[in-house]
Amino acid sequence: MSKKKIFIIGFNKCGTRTLSEYFDTQGLDAYHVGNDFYSFSCQLTDNMAHRKKILDTYEHDVYSDHAFLPRYYKRLDEDYPDSLFILNTRDVDDWLISRLNHHWCSMVPAYNIRYGSIIIKTSRNIFLIDQMTY
Repeated sequence: MSKKKIFIIGFNKCGTRTLSEYFDTQGLDAYHVGNDFYSFSCQLTDNMAHRKKILDTYEHDVYSDHAFLPRYYKRLDEDYPDSLFILNTRDVDDWLISRLNHHWCSMVPAYNIRYGSIIIKTSRNIFLIDQMTY
């Protein structure tokens, strides 16, 4: 019988690495997808296409920091009954600034000067709509 899994289904830049590190210190095998995004995505897509469990080739206890996790939480719940789901959240404006700083090397001031706040407003709306979906 497989162990109960834990899925951290909030957006990145909302403490996913910290949560993963915490679970590691508790003796659980936590997989913070992060830079392994592409290969993880391909494997999950392949597993679903072949009607396998979504995480068929993975044996970790905890999963975090991947867009598949919140989008396929129903499938994860079907494939791994009694698993735990953690929806980690953050203030949307703080998240946007953190995300822009993380991915575009402190580009928040440059985006505000060049584009006004259109990028921030659009990203903010996408974040809020996504949060309401779950």
